[in-house]
Amino acid sequence: MMFLFVTQEKAHHPITRLCRLLGVSTSGYYAWRCRGPSARARRDAELTVRIEQVHQASRGIYGAPRIHAELTLGHDIACGRKQVARLMRVAGLAGVHRPRNGMTRLGMRRPRVPERV
Repeated sequence: MMFLFVTQEKAHHPITRLCRLLGVSTSGYYAWRCRGPSARARRDAELTVRIEQVHQASRGIYGAPRIHAELTLGHDIACGRKQVARLMRVAGLAGVHRPRNGMTRLGMRRPRVPERV
């Protein structure tokens, strides 16, 4: 995150001054700039594509637990439920919630019986 800030602000301030103020090395900044995405970032990108496919196949109904089950059992992909939930949250995907049990509309109620006490 600090290196990203240095990249955003390098047009306004010298890189060496930004790195010194943030407490990072300039060589570390230049190494970060040339480095590609990490293995976790690549894995997350691949898994996000699969999650979006499963979510679309379920017509947007499945949430993280069901998508996790579909990936592990149906597609043999090793991943965690919380990882799936995190990637769904980042991608802006959500499942559909069931309505609560016992909830009825006012017009659907049975007619009240008068009390005879």
